[in-house]
Amino acid sequence: MRRFLILTILFFFISTIFALKPDRNYPYRPEFFGLIYKEFKVKTEDNLKLNVWFFPAQDTLPKVWVSKNWKNPKKREYVVIDNLKRPTIIIIPGDAGNMAPSAQFAYYMCNHGYNVVTFDWRGFGGSDQWPVNKDFLCYTEFFKDINAVIDAVKNLQEVDSKNIGIYGYSMSAFVSFPVFQQNNDLKCFIGRALSANYEGIRDYWIQKDGHHVMLPSDYKTDYYPINIADKVNKPCLLITGELDKVTPPEGAQDVYSKLKGEKEIWIVKNVGHGVEWDKSVGFANYVNKMVIFYDKHLK
Repeated sequence: MRRFLILTILFFFISTIFALKPDRNYPYRPEFFGLIYKEFKVKTEDNLKLNVWFFPAQDTLPKVWVSKNWKNPKKREYVVIDNLKRPTIIIIPGDAGNMAPSAQFAYYMCNHGYNVVTFDWRGFGGSDQWPVNKDFLCYTEFFKDINAVIDAVKNLQEVDSKNIGIYGYSMSAFVSFPVFQQNNDLKCFIGRALSANYEGIRDYWIQKDGHHVMLPSDYKTDYYPINIADKVNKPCLLITGELDKVTPPEGAQDVYSKLKGEKEIWIVKNVGHGVEWDKSVGFANYVNKMVIFYDKHLK
């Protein structure tokens, strides 16, 4: 249990940075959780290779096993529980570190019959080197990264290509929402701490500590969630903390009001930016809420 507490603290820290801080080294890998997975590269349209972890649906091991074997993890043989094509959830990485913390979503989701996919942005983790301005919030090139992963994953024999969902949190919700709106291979979206626009994030950090978080010049206002929400007619679940000062709930509510498809919003009482890591919520309970939504729309 102590291991999971440490990981909770680590994930909360890197999920609240709001600036690009890549790390080439994984603090832990999927075998630390006893997860079955395969690792491979996908190529973007501009010929960069991204590192991907694919977790097939599986019966995950108990936390007691994870804690006991943490210091001596061994990669398990890649096997699938059957030959069925399964619904698949792509976890969009955050703005700092690499995809390692996303493996925790796989730990809790794979035993619900879902494949889970995590990947590294260009310049992060095991993906190809790429120059990253650490004062930027995100890049339009991240659209290419997400689409490259979708194109590769939908053709895997384990994947039901008609039932692919996506999850993003904070920056990754902001940058994945326009891809979700445009890419017909994605069936539903969950976004935690989705910012309606860039200006709110910029102004918050300037006021807080004088840090000017920027966007590249080619990141158009047409990509802002508030400006494209009325074009989205696919299922969405928006999650926001009632006390979130970084991405206030009013922004998510504004986006929610414009969505045209099936939609839900979960405003979590007395919680700030990192909803899933708040003790009053609990990570397992948070993921269960996600699974209920995905079950409605991917099964």
